[in-house]
Amino acid sequence: MTIIKTETFIYGCPDIAGLLDLFPTFCDFVGLFAPETLDGTSFLSIIQDPKAEGKSSAICQWGNGHTVCTQRWRLTERRDDSAEVYDYSNAPAEYHNLIGCPDSVPLVKRLHSMLDKEFGLMGKSAMG
Repeated sequence: MTIIKTETFIYGCPDIAGLLDLFPTFCDFVGLFAPETLDGTSFLSIIQDPKAEGKSSAICQWGNGHTVCTQRWRLTERRDDSAEVYDYSNAPAEYHNLIGCPDSVPLVKRLHSMLDKEFGLMGKSAMG
């Protein structure tokens, strides 16, 4: 996540944060109480110490499907049974969809199980 970008330096850390994490972080930053009912978690400790342990994934839901992102991978599964999986370490711009590669089957099943854990059983994964 990039926090502040100037011409000479980017302040931030290479960690995962989702939109749900912004409000708790703002509350934490200004010293306000964030309700426990919020889904997000503050990442202020990571901003203050980029070596601190952060989240292992961020999950998103929208009208057409679900996405899970980790430091290395992004899986998107849509309601029309289409899917994409990208390896950020080899293709950070997401030009090479690995969903049809036989070697990606265990990875897709693992990422799909993360979505199942968050949203309940969603049916078959993109790889069957």
